[in-house]
Amino acid sequence: MKIAVGGGTGVAGRWTAEALRADGHEVLVISRSAGADLVTGVVRARGDRRVVVAARLPGAVGQARPRLVRVAYAIIGSHGEAEDVVAECWFRLVAADQAEPVRDVEAWAVVAVSRMALDLLRSARVRRERYVGPWLPVRRRVH
Repeated sequence: MKIAVGGGTGVAGRWTAEALRADGHEVLVISRSAGADLVTGVVRARGDRRVVVAARLPGAVGQARPRLVRVAYAIIGSHGEAEDVVAECWFRLVAADQAEPVRDVEAWAVVAVSRMALDLLRSARVRRERYVGPWLPVRRRVH
């Protein structure tokens, strides 16, 4: 897989690039000094369209993240599980973008997060309905 590492000339970027190369990935190191805008993903020094697409994803998802968490939380009702769904959405977005570039990242991510949250909610409901262990009451203090 071809991966663009933003800030690849710094210590953390070099370490990340080396780890990805060790895992067998093709790594392109981009940095501001090389003419790349790390927020929008526009790489002036290169004409490789796949690099531009890969580099723009983190900025687009970062801007949409609060909305994505709100959508997942509204469906699931648990902030921790909403964060997990948004994180899983990031992995699916990168995989989908490798197959075909995603034109509207925020719209794609909102749809994916809502579907994944509904799937999680349905699977949790099924797990509760099929539970065969003893049902114990929750102890509460009465003052």
